[in-house]
Amino acid sequence: MIWASLLGIIFSVVLVTLAPVLLMPIFNKFTPLDDDDLATRLERLAEKAGTNVRGGFVMDMSRRTTGVNAYFTGLGATRGIVLGDTLVSGFEPDEVEVVLAHELAHHRYQHLWKGIGLALA
Repeated sequence: MIWASLLGIIFSVVLVTLAPVLLMPIFNKFTPLDDDDLATRLERLAEKAGTNVRGGFVMDMSRRTTGVNAYFTGLGATRGIVLGDTLVSGFEPDEVEVVLAHELAHHRYQHLWKGIGLALA
């Protein structure tokens, strides 16, 4: 049972690390965020929250949904911001900033790692 748990932990960490780099680009198209003012605002917000990011990207969510989303991708020096195209095109910069603040809270409070730990427990 312990070996299965350890294997599950390793698999989860590898998947969380590689999915944004290997799996997500298979199903979605990513382009650099071309709104310099918005990118600066979001990078400043991330910096205030203690998260270093290197650039922002827009994902083509509108092909499949009208929903909105934002998330962080990568680890360490490769961490970046990803915004759904529905979020960028349908909301004001202040609203986009609020959505990113929500995602920053998940990062700051380690919700991803706590969720993996809880699932494995």
